[in-house]
Amino acid sequence: SAEDRARMVAFDLEVTPLQNLSNHTILYVVLTEDRAVDVHQRTVHHLVRELRPEVGFSVKANNSTAFVSMLPADHLRAAGVDLQGEPNGWSYTVVVFGGEAETDLESQLLWMAHGPLPSPQQTVSPSQAWTPLLLTAVAAVVAVSIIGALRQREGAIPQLQATWSPETERQVHVQLRAGSHPFKITGWTIGEPWQFKGRPPRLSLAAGEQAHAVVEVRELVQADLHLDVAIEIEDFGAWKQHLWLRPSQKPSATEANDAR
Repeated sequence: SAEDRARMVAFDLEVTPLQNLSNHTILYVVLTEDRAVDVHQRTVHHLVRELRPEVGFSVKANNSTAFVSMLPADHLRAAGVDLQGEPNGWSYTVVVFGGEAETDLESQLLWMAHGPLPSPQQTVSPSQAWTPLLLTAVAAVVAVSIIGALRQREGAIPQLQATWSPETERQVHVQLRAGSHPFKITGWTIGEPWQFKGRPPRLSLAAGEQAHAVVEVRELVQADLHLDVAIEIEDFGAWKQHLWLRPSQKPSATEANDAR
């Protein structure tokens, strides 16, 4: 389905594992351009334009999970996809990477479906849309393209780590390290009942750069601290990083005085 049948794409999916899978199992919805040509007239087939990971499904055997995976209009525009101007020449792939439960094996390709993205004039039945793709030569090329895009995206995602300050009460230290692409922080949110004291910094980092940010809270609360950091990665668009801290074990000034 699609908003205005062109600008965004939504996939109605139902996942039913045939055996217990590891918690690291991920489903990806991928949009590829069948034949892409750059400004130098170089041609690439099956170029990955947009890729969305999904983990909100059961990994238990015979448990079915139905959900909708969406490629929003703004993400498609940022990826150079114009489904209104160019409704044909696009393909979708739904692919699952993971492994059996309780194994330490590397993630592997578990399942894959691939086909042309219907244009607004086409109607595709569910049986036609989700026919599993045999590992033909075309499937192998698509799979290699997806794995390459996943590795590139993984390398671009920055690393953020939060710890309580060992010296200053009500301060959280956030260590930031950019990946292979520059990124900037566009916003911070904090889960209740915690509250910010002041406004956390909005930093911009070059590729590979490291930085340190200090986040202050109004008062200590005996509840887990959840921070969501909205970031924008060059060439990869908007992302959100979630940071989770247990309550600070450092006694407050009042508690320290009472202890005396």
